[in-house]
Amino acid sequence: MNSCLAYTDNRLGSTPAAALDQAPDWSESTQAFLILITDWLFAWAERARQRRQLGALDGRMLADIGVDRASAQIEVAKPFWQD
Repeated sequence: MNSCLAYTDNRLGSTPAAALDQAPDWSESTQAFLILITDWLFAWAERARQRRQLGALDGRMLADIGVDRASAQIEVAKPFWQD
């Protein structure tokens, strides 16, 4: 038997679930940081989506929501990370 394969089999066990037992034990601060980063990514994606939709509205629709074309263009031109 290949020694590398034997090591892998012994380390992981017979099921993939055994690998979960060996997952890193992350501190609470690391978990909080990852959650913060994830929140930022989702907020940025949502902001980018909303700005694309705003840019796709015609003049009548913009008037319905009380936004003029110039203001909409300024908002659409902002980078996704800018609030």
